[in-house]
Formats: sequence, structure tokens, C-alpha cells
Amino acid sequence: MEALVLIGLLFVAYVLLRRREDRSWVVMHESPAYRPDATTLLHMQLRQRGIRCRLRVIGTGLGSQSTRFLGDRSLGQSFRLLVHENDVDDAQTMIDHLAE
Repeated sequence: MEALVLIGLLFVAYVLLRRREDRSWVVMHESPAYRPDATTLLHMQLRQRGIRCRLRVIGTGLGSQSTRFLGDRSLGQSFRLLVHENDVDDAQTMIDHLAE
């Protein structure tokens, strides 16, 4: 019984820590999964300059009935570039500089 309580407490602590960590990332750029080039390029450039960032694929990829019929499963997905909240200002400065 005590082991189950301990396992339950550890699970709750894990979930709370994960939720807290997820809130410390800010979406800086997003593109559809069928055209991720701009987002992946920006991710690579920011990483090379020491900015903490990561890519996430968002969505199910199922799309609508018509897109499933056509065989393109990526239409319901998007790529997100997330930047750590402490690096947002530096990332925005670099993005503005790269856009020039």
C-alpha cells in the first residue's frame, strides 16, 4: 500500500514538473508540415548561435476526409519553433537581423 502511494506521488510530481517545463518555452515561428523549410532553417541558425530552441510537430496529421483520400497526411500538422523564455529577446534580435 505504501509503495502505491509513493508511486502515485512520484507520478504527480513528474506531471507537475513537465507542465512547468512546457510553460517555459515560447512559440517563435510555425509552418505547415508540408513546407517546414523556413522553420527548420531558423532552428538550425538559432542553435548555431547558442539559442536554446527546439522543434515540435503539432497536430494529428489526419487532415480532412478529402486530404486523406488524396493521401497527404501532413496537412493537419505544423512545425513549431519553440525558444526558451530566457532567450526570447536574443532570438528575436537574431531573427530580425537574419531577415535584413
